[in-house]
Amino acid sequence: MDFEKAFESALQEKEVEVEITSEDLEGYQPEDFEKEVLAEAAEEIEEPEQELTEEPVVSPPPEEQVEVHLPPKKSRVGLIILIIAFLVVVGAAAIVYFAPQMIPDSLSFLKMPEKKAVHDLGVRRLSFKAVTGSFINTEGSGQLFVVRGMVVNDYSKPRSFILVKASILDDKGNVVRTKRAYAGNSFSEEELRKLPFQEIEKAMKNPRGKDESNVNVAPGASIPFMIVFKDLPSDLSEFTVEAVSSSPGR
Repeated sequence: MDFEKAFESALQEKEVEVEITSEDLEGYQPEDFEKEVLAEAAEEIEEPEQELTEEPVVSPPPEEQVEVHLPPKKSRVGLIILIIAFLVVVGAAAIVYFAPQMIPDSLSFLKMPEKKAVHDLGVRRLSFKAVTGSFINTEGSGQLFVVRGMVVNDYSKPRSFILVKASILDDKGNVVRTKRAYAGNSFSEEELRKLPFQEIEKAMKNPRGKDESNVNVAPGASIPFMIVFKDLPSDLSEFTVEAVSSSPGR
């Protein structure tokens, strides 16, 4: 290294004031002074200390977290709730069906509608046999159609005032005429030819029947009935017979 150039540059960069006394110069040679100056200059031109810079600490990237969704455990609580709800519904249905009287009036809408009692008009156990239909020519009423037969009391007790209905149907199955008559009122063919039609109709309206025959008809017994039609259309095809009503006997 060229110490003279270094010395000169050091002197240019920094002016050093040194107070030298006579005492300091005693025994001090000029060569010594030059050496000291060169030594100081050499120290100053030493490689400067590197400035330390603070660099931000970069933390390593976080490890990627993988979420693993485990299947949820089956909860027994939900199963218990379903069982309880099922039992409640079954119990309520059982009460409604088997013990509706236990339902308070405030919940009357849960009660099953009461079955209406079937009112027997006295015809459920009446049956017919030997039913026929025929035309009869009369002297004053013209041609009559007569439906006759026997009605049987199948009740366990006597029946009275048995009423029967006959219906006339045309060839299309339509009902064209109906008439009712109480059982126990019947005439022979000879009587039908001679009697006025008004007398025949009056007899059919007698609820007690001829000689009280339609009163207290015993169980299993049968009585005759007869229904007479007048002025029927020509296209009649068939007829039907049914019981209308009866009353309990004594």
